[in-house]
Amino acid sequence: MNPDRRERIELTVLAKLHRQQAVNDQRLAAIAVEAHTVEANQAKLLEAHYADAIDREAFLTHQRRLNTELANLGRERAKLESENTEIQQRVRDALDLLQDVHDTYSNAPVTVRKQLNRAIFAGIFLGPDPDQIRAELNEPFASIARPNND
Repeated sequence: MNPDRRERIELTVLAKLHRQQAVNDQRLAAIAVEAHTVEANQAKLLEAHYADAIDREAFLTHQRRLNTELANLGRERAKLESENTEIQQRVRDALDLLQDVHDTYSNAPVTVRKQLNRAIFAGIFLGPDPDQIRAELNEPFASIARPNND
């Protein structure tokens, strides 16, 4: 892969990721609102418990439910925050590998060649004729190799 093609692919993929990040940012804002609501409900629940308006069992049941909701929101927030960065890095790593894949493969020991084959290819299929060869790529290589990335 020449440097110009690599740059075009990287810009295309990063533009798609940027659009996805806008969607993620909306969800992150919603998560912040939901977390604030859960925390407010926890405070009200505690006040009700101290005012003897709710018994201990009901308090503990509701408190566990609210804690679970808050933990789920925290996990979703962490996933969304790290997702885009991880994908960007995986794409850059894949492009780095593809840019000099022939040299890398040629100069690698057999064990590294096997690892490269497993990382890049989901399968290589041979037909009865020598020119009937089809390769299926793993992600992110499959996305990078799609014609709309040219």
